[in-house]
Amino acid sequence: MTPIRWTAFVVVLALAAQASAASPTAQLKGRWAFDWAHDPAKAKCQVVDGQLLKDFQSAAYVCEPTETKTTTTGAMAADCRRSQPYKDYLIFRTKALCEAERLAQAANGD
Repeated sequence: MTPIRWTAFVVVLALAAQASAASPTAQLKGRWAFDWAHDPAKAKCQVVDGQLLKDFQSAAYVCEPTETKTTTTGAMAADCRRSQPYKDYLIFRTKALCEAERLAQAANGD
């Protein structure tokens, strides 16, 4: 293998390793979430980025980034939760889906 091919091979391997090491919660960036475990009438849908994304990526949270939860409105949502102090975020692809769920839970007194 020539030195140029060897260098290219090493670079490709390094990039592949970096991509596979990315946090699965990184796919939640740009989605919308609210903490449904507390009063949904007072909660606000917020974009998942910055500090909230860092929180989800921390060891304090357990996240299911795949949309597996069926919600009150029937929309699918991802979920991130922590135990101390308890928080449980439902995470939606759009702000509209997030707001619809939050309002439905607030109306139901959930």
